[in-house]
Amino acid sequence: MGLIFKLLPILLIVAVLYVLMYNLIPTFKTTINLANELKKLEAEKKSLKVAEEFVNSLSAKIPIQSTNIQEFQKSLLKFLPADPLEEELIYQLYVYHKDFGYKFSGLSIGKGGEKSLNDQILPVKTLTFSLSLKDDLDKIVKFISTLEENVRILSIKNFNVDRNGNASFNVEAYFMPLAY
Repeated sequence: MGLIFKLLPILLIVAVLYVLMYNLIPTFKTTINLANELKKLEAEKKSLKVAEEFVNSLSAKIPIQSTNIQEFQKSLLKFLPADPLEEELIYQLYVYHKDFGYKFSGLSIGKGGEKSLNDQILPVKTLTFSLSLKDDLDKIVKFISTLEENVRILSIKNFNVDRNGNASFNVEAYFMPLAY
């Protein structure tokens, strides 16, 4: 009987080690894995918040009148199309000429490179066009206003005007191919 009392502390230590190794350590590892997963989800939440802010900034320019996601996607593709759509851009300039009487004297269009607007958002590709316009100053200012009110994202990169009403513009239009 004395031998059992001497072995009892050793057996208790072995039992505690068994419980620790087979029950508590895997639970601890699971807790660590869950904490790492939580950190990943928080990082994803931050990137989704940035995307949500971007969509909210777009909704200021494109009013979302329907909760239908397909209609919103169509509106978004007008704002930032998936293809360069050079023909639509040329047609838009033609409509400006026809409706407002702008006197364009030259147009050249070329594809630019990639541009990153934000490190949280996929890079966009650019379509650059140079445009010459000969008109009075009021119509030139109206043309700039018309470009700024355009649904598609356009950025005037360079603008020159002289006293005779000759103006030249370098403008970037953006598009985001859906497959990278």
